[in-house]
Amino acid sequence: MLKYNKLMKNKSFLILCVVFFVGLLPKAYGQDERFTRKLLSGDLTRIDTLQSESNYTYKVRSGYYELDLNGDSRNESFVIEKKDGEDWFHVYSYKKKRLYSYKLDPGGFNSRLYRISTRKLSSSTTVYILHYFEGVNRSLKFRAQARFYFLTIDGNDLSTLATYKGPAYWEEFKSFKHNHYHQRKYVLTAIDLNKDGIKELSLSYNQTKRVFFYDGKGSWLRF
Repeated sequence: MLKYNKLMKNKSFLILCVVFFVGLLPKAYGQDERFTRKLLSGDLTRIDTLQSESNYTYKVRSGYYELDLNGDSRNESFVIEKKDGEDWFHVYSYKKKRLYSYKLDPGGFNSRLYRISTRKLSSSTTVYILHYFEGVNRSLKFRAQARFYFLTIDGNDLSTLATYKGPAYWEEFKSFKHNHYHQRKYVLTAIDLNKDGIKELSLSYNQTKRVFFYDGKGSWLRF
């Protein structure tokens, strides 16, 4: 009986600690509530990308970054948006009508899309390379990582816009338990390796190399 009473007291104390801790969380972290909940529950990879806009509490978006995507001398636009800890990018027409949306996959806090570069793969295909910082994880180890996403357009047709989740190109890692630390930065180049008129994207670090072949219609092959 004494053991039972002691166990119940410990359990009650634990519950009070959890409630007290939650009560101390600053309101400024409200936008990360959804991300944290899904990260802990495993639902992060099962987010419905078509959920209603009304389900979001916090939404912050950039201005229109204008660029002529299809060569018709009229500027389309990229827009970056943060919605309750989720990272999105959108493509708008020259009339500012949304044409395309894609949700990026965060791996920790403070994730963000911070750069878009472009390469011409062939006479008919252009790739826009999204530089995305996936965020920071801190526990028994520290890990931060950035990843490429490949947005392609074929034949200057905006309806062919497609996004491929590409490779990680930068990593910072520290293990407090094993006293280990490293940084790795991969270099991306566009080169026609097989001389078929379509450039491949080659990612290299020291002696490590990965090559991505464009297979058309937004599809990529990795070797």
